Amino acid sequence: YCERVCPFGAVERETIKARDGSVIKIIAKVNEGVCQGCGLCAATCRSNSIDLAGFTDTQVYAEIDALADVMVDG
Repeated sequence: YCERVCPFGAVERETIKARDGSVIKIIAKVNEGVCQGCGLCAATCRSNSIDLAGFTDTQVYAEIDALADVMVDG
């Protein structure tokens, strides 16, 4: 899901495979060269596997709340 919310296309899926080629797991990976640091991926990641470098979850949620208030108030 976090892949779809990124407005910059910075979140990509990466397949982790065993030596025999079988899939172990698929993870979300942030392309730091494309990432603009908005925090949407970290805030919506259901497995909490994405952290925004330099920001705590609380700070990211506060930023999103503030932006939502601005959008509602116009």
